[in-house]
Parts: sequence; structure tokens; C-alpha cells
Amino acid sequence: HLPMALAGVSMDVLHQERLWTHRPAIFVANHQSSLDIPVLGRLLERDFTIVAKKEARWDPRAVVGSVVIDPAWIDRSDSESARATLDGVVDRIRSGTSLMIFPEGTRSATPVLGPFRKGAFHLAAQAGVPVVPVVLRNTGELMRRNSLVLNPGVVDVCVLEPETDWSVDDMSERIAALRTKFEETLARWPSEH
Repeated sequence: HLPMALAGVSMDVLHQERLWTHRPAIFVANHQSSLDIPVLGRLLERDFTIVAKKEARWDPRAVVGSVVIDPAWIDRSDSESARATLDGVVDRIRSGTSLMIFPEGTRSATPVLGPFRKGAFHLAAQAGVPVVPVVLRNTGELMRRNSLVLNPGVVDVCVLEPETDWSVDDMSERIAALRTKFEETLARWPSEH
């Protein structure tokens, strides 16, 4: 049901069941390509939305993202309105809508992981829902940064253990530990077993 299907992109997903065990949840993924959004859309299937920065609304590649239900657009230049949007997002999560966020905030130009921003994890603490980490590999190879050309191939996806009970107290340490898990998964991709 997404434009991706027409370009010969398939997915090889490890631990797919973890996408369903903890809903609603905040799904966090690494961000390498415009392809990440349709890939995640296909994985999460239903009852989710995306938090994106308002500037992205006019990016032609973001049109791909508009297949997602009613995105929450955040105006970073206006912290008051950004906070109001996020309060609304917390209500939506509590009423059953999962959220998809890229904690790096922006597509990285290289496969190297950028720093993780805290917003997604604050939302998890505020809404009292788990974080489900989704590691994507190859999306940058199949669709280069700023390119509208999609190459056929397989996107590797690994869903890590959902992490519950987020709180502000140990948040920085937990985010750092989670980012390390992303790095280790990308460096040594797990096998089926």
C-alpha cells in the first residue's frame, strides 16, 4: 500500500513480533534515508503517527511521509506551539496511537549514528509508554540522501527489546545505552538465531 512496493524493495525483519507486544509505544529508529518513513510505515501498519519538524512539510520527499496518519508537525522555532503540539501527542498516545520518532532528528549524511535527542524519551516518560527501538540497515544504500532515485534491494530491520519505565531521573544514561545498542547492532548485525 506504499510507494515502496513498486520499486522492488523488500524487508528482512528480525524480531518482528516485538512491533506488536507493547502498543501503544514510541518507536525510535535511526535515520539514513527518505526511505525510512515508508519502511517504518509498512512495519508498523496501523494506529501510529509520526512526529516531524514543520520544515519537512514542504520537502518533496516528505510527501512519502504523508501516507502516515495525520502527522504531528512540530514548529521548532516556536517552543510554545511545539509544547502544545507535544501535549496533544501525549493525549493521542494515551488513547492508543503509537508514535514514530527519529531521535537523531535529521537524516545523517553517512551511516554513522548521530546523537540522540531526548524528545522521544521525554514523551515516553510523560505518556507512560515503552520505547521500541527499530534498527534499520541499507536504507541509505537503496536511496541516497537527497536523491529521489530508489534502487531495488532488501532493507534489513532489527527490532530490539522494548524498553519500559522511562523516567527523567536516569534518562541520559538510558539514552546513551540505547544508542550504543543501535551502534552495536549496526556493527554486528544479528543472525536469525
